[in-house]
Amino acid sequence: MSNKQLGFYVNTSQCSGCKACASACRDKKNLEIGMFYRKVHGFEASKAVASQYYVSLACNHCDNPACVEFCPVNAIIKREEDGVVLIMADKCINCGACLEACPYGVPVQNTAKTKVSKCDFCIDLLAKGDTPACAGACPLGLIKSGEIDSLRKEYGNIADIKGIATSDITGPNVVFTLHMNSMK
Repeated sequence: MSNKQLGFYVNTSQCSGCKACASACRDKKNLEIGMFYRKVHGFEASKAVASQYYVSLACNHCDNPACVEFCPVNAIIKREEDGVVLIMADKCINCGACLEACPYGVPVQNTAKTKVSKCDFCIDLLAKGDTPACAGACPLGLIKSGEIDSLRKEYGNIADIKGIATSDITGPNVVFTLHMNSMK
């Protein structure tokens, strides 16, 4: 277990689905068009009433990341010092095992680099004391990052949200404030 564990807080109760977080991440990581490390998922709240709720989701830097477990060449690690899960590009063989293993659909095949890649919590920004690009870009401040224990103390322990895989699979380090229609 790491000394501290970083994670995300996402307030889905007010998210409008603007995708500023996803765009900021894509721009920061210079990703090809259509490729995202943070995705904003829209879910139909009810068939009877036309309404949606949105969930902004990136790598959850899980306690027990399935991507680490299923990588056949140990190209994915969970850093001891902060719990960030990283793909070591020099070791990745682009087999796609992590794509199949992740219950949240986070890793993506980067066709330009013929490697699999994903959110790295903007570790270069963290090293400078900044927040990840996605958190800094949300116009309503609905995404926060930090030590997961602190986030849970401030925002609660809800890690399950309707439409997303359950938290008992991998122990994601994410906390949600739920939209009224997104409760499991």
